[in-house]
Amino acid sequence: MLLASLATTVGATAFDHYDPVALDESAAAAMHDGDWATARILLERAALLAPHDGRLQRKLQQLKALMEGTPAPADAEAEAQPTGTRTGDRVLPEPPPIWNAK
Repeated sequence: MLLASLATTVGATAFDHYDPVALDESAAAAMHDGDWATARILLERAALLAPHDGRLQRKLQQLKALMEGTPAPADAEAEAQPTGTRTGDRVLPEPPPIWNAK
């Protein structure tokens, strides 16, 4: 069942069902609330609307793996860049030397 908060009411911001970013954000909210089924539906729709967006495809694969209880597929991009700190879909560079000073 889709989130009730997605319904448009008087004075509320309209929800664009054709905007992959809005769908992704709503899926994140559903995941936060523990509603994995809704999150999966929203991510599947977002992935269909933006098949070129690898981030949405990875999120959908990870969610499916969580729901099925199988390990998530390895992220080749993360394995290719072992240095730095992984934050979401970005790999941050190592801090400048001054921050490592004692």
